[in-house]
Amino acid sequence: MSAGNLENQVDLTNCDREPIHIPGSIQPHGVLLALLEPDFTIVQSSVNTLEHFKIAREDLLDRNLDTLLADEYIEVFRTNLADYDLEKNPLYLFTTPVLGQTAIYDWIAHKIDGLLILEAELSRKPALDPYFQLKAVLNAFANAGSLPEYFEAIARQVQVLTGFDRVMVYKFDEDGHGTVISEAKKDELSPFLGLHYPASDIPRQARALYLLNWLRLIPDVSYSPVIIQPTDNMLTGRPLDQSFSTLRSVSPIHLQYLKNMGVGASMSISIVKDNDLWGLVACHHETPHYLPYSVRSACELLAQAISLQLADKIEREGHAYRTRLQTVLNKLVEFMVSQSEYYQGLFNFKPNLADFIEAGGVAFFARGKETGSTTLLTLGETPDQNEIEALVAWLEQTNRFQQDVYYSSRLPEIYESALAFKDKGSGLLTMNISKLQRQYILWFRPEVVQTVNWAGNPNKPVEWKAGEAILSPRHSFEEWREQLSNHSERWKTEEIEAAQELRRAMLSVVLRRMDELNRLSVVLEEQKDQAPAALEETGLKEPLQEIQTYLSFLLEEYGARLNQLEPDDKSASFINLDKVTRRMKSLLDSLLNSSRGEQQF
Repeated sequence: MSAGNLENQVDLTNCDREPIHIPGSIQPHGVLLALLEPDFTIVQSSVNTLEHFKIAREDLLDRNLDTLLADEYIEVFRTNLADYDLEKNPLYLFTTPVLGQTAIYDWIAHKIDGLLILEAELSRKPALDPYFQLKAVLNAFANAGSLPEYFEAIARQVQVLTGFDRVMVYKFDEDGHGTVISEAKKDELSPFLGLHYPASDIPRQARALYLLNWLRLIPDVSYSPVIIQPTDNMLTGRPLDQSFSTLRSVSPIHLQYLKNMGVGASMSISIVKDNDLWGLVACHHETPHYLPYSVRSACELLAQAISLQLADKIEREGHAYRTRLQTVLNKLVEFMVSQSEYYQGLFNFKPNLADFIEAGGVAFFARGKETGSTTLLTLGETPDQNEIEALVAWLEQTNRFQQDVYYSSRLPEIYESALAFKDKGSGLLTMNISKLQRQYILWFRPEVVQTVNWAGNPNKPVEWKAGEAILSPRHSFEEWREQLSNHSERWKTEEIEAAQELRRAMLSVVLRRMDELNRLSVVLEEQKDQAPAALEETGLKEPLQEIQTYLSFLLEEYGARLNQLEPDDKSASFINLDKVTRRMKSLLDSLLNSSRGEQQF
């Protein structure tokens, strides 16, 4: 196979394989020390101690921390070790120079793999009290109404707090691609708002570190890394894990990526929702930009507040939508109960299934188990009957109906025949009512052709070395447009949950129908001596057939759990309901046949 063909098929994962948590180096605006307890013996150090502390690294190794810090600060360190869990949890300790020096450092500590990691970072005084500013920032967040207003407030307020030239709120989609959903910038900068960035720009292990650390700062992307010696953790025999290091050196690929964008300094703030990386607040500066530790601490608090508020705001907007869906669902249940065939209640009234979940069209499909006859009801724009029957067959054959609810916003990409009706059904949401009875509901959404504006060609250039495709940073970030077809609008979480709720509501209809059994059995007993015409006028056969269908669904759905019930449990009687209805139907047929026979003589 030629290299040209391989380029189209290769999985570009060398970024994902890069061990960015163990770079063995730090950024040069501070010093890293690894200590052993209980004497705080220095066993590893960055090699820039002479530059910062006027003490060579060789003169620090195997010495105690009192070589650098006064006893009072050592005692503060010990107290914090006793009072706080520093395991993978960095804590600011104090601000002080080393012994005999005037340069002031912020000291931050954490524990990992049995070692104490102590980082000293040159201290810089903020222009304004960041915590005073933080109060104003949170007030601005509170005054934001809708989610778009909230995201705009985040970008604007973080820019005020940090002084970066550009601040963007960046949201990840289900494929890992990112989109700039709000932006605050200097007037002369070109806008990035609305641009998309491919998932490969932030590899898997970088996303994992964003979940571990609320903030990551690169004050000068052109820095020269400072190595740590010895390289390995003496307790583990492996390279020192720097996952929680504030000074951790950054991937050379990422640094080159930032340089290619014309960025001189960068900071990223994690936005976490439900323990997943929802997005980032990405900050860029055209020149080096050193941010005081106190400002970064305020940004970390802000990140936690954003993550909490975001979950609440999304929940509130979702609640309003779910409330509307529930109102429609309640009416649908009423209509289903009122009809001899429950599905007629989903189509014959307003609101109907088309009003329940936003879609271009909706269909109810059933194929009789015994007769093989097809029932198809539709509303709105849907594929024709042959196309729906073929689609249902494919869904059954591929076991997609094994799920109670199945959905896709890219149906033509997985079901080629959908290309013929992509204008009606590029998106599909299905609800399996009963596999045994082959009853399904299908919502269809039309194709929405989208133009996606990428920040440069999302297909990164590939370099070939020793037969392996090596991913390199993109050099161009000129807007690159891609047209997406065969896609529909994505199904919302609330809509998927609503379909599941409708399915559960159908069970409640089943339970209501079962209450009719006792009434029907009494009527049947009272009228068993009537003439056939009188028996037929009671309309007993139709409800019995309907109840049998419902019970089939009930036993299919809950039979396993019902079989585990105790014999004297009232709910265990459900197990015998199917037999009861069959017996009643048989009795009714027998009575009708008997009555007809008597009338012939």
